[in-house]
Amino acid sequence: MENQAVDNPAFATHLAAACPFLDPNGPLCCNDDGAQIMAFNYEALDAVFDGDSSICASNLKSMWCEYACNPTKIDWLEVTGSTT
Repeated sequence: MENQAVDNPAFATHLAAACPFLDPNGPLCCNDDGAQIMAFNYEALDAVFDGDSSICASNLKSMWCEYACNPTKIDWLEVTGSTT
């Protein structure tokens, strides 16, 4: 895992828009493209919830940020099989 923020300064901006609780200088498993896509999709998510249930939107965003970027996800995801 490389430091995306050093290699691509825009990554820190995009990650802050999508996942403000993640440290762009830490080890992450997502890249700038992923952060941009999440930020874009989260705007649509906000439009769906439109303030009625912001905690639900916040929980979904947090879950996807962790799923996409957390370098320790191997500790809380279990592989149950694979196909080729």
